[in-house]
Amino acid sequence: MNGTAWIVRAVERDRKRHLALLLEADPDEAMIARYLERGDMYVVEERGETAAVAVVTLEERAGKVGCELKNLAVRADCRGRGLARFLVDELCRRYAAAGRAFFLVGTSESGVGLYRKLGFAPSHVVRGFFADNYPVPIWENGKRCVDMIYLRRELRPESKATGTSV
Repeated sequence: MNGTAWIVRAVERDRKRHLALLLEADPDEAMIARYLERGDMYVVEERGETAAVAVVTLEERAGKVGCELKNLAVRADCRGRGLARFLVDELCRRYAAAGRAFFLVGTSESGVGLYRKLGFAPSHVVRGFFADNYPVPIWENGKRCVDMIYLRRELRPESKATGTSV
């Protein structure tokens, strides 16, 4: 954590003030609008400034209620310090304590490694998701994003959140 206190806060109002950071993880404002208001938004603050943002929606799969990480973005100057891990772990603790059964994330190929390191396992693939749902092609690391790769992390109720509730 680099000796700096990180604080996770829920964002209830004026969510669009974080749009620039959200667009770093999802380049289409119309797509963000589809989940922004129906999801829970969280920010990580460092020295009073937003260092990272996440949006989580509730989802039901096979009769179990869980959640999906729709957007996770870390400010460029804050990357490489463990903020994504910190935020995802904290969100998993909070949602587990609230009785959620799983945590899903859909990502491109370039994001799979990060989520595997965070305890997520491959779940399923939505073929053509990026090609079919975005008005312009998305490129990462010189490769066009076509398929959405889903990963899943099972949540355990004994995980306790540190801080405010969901």
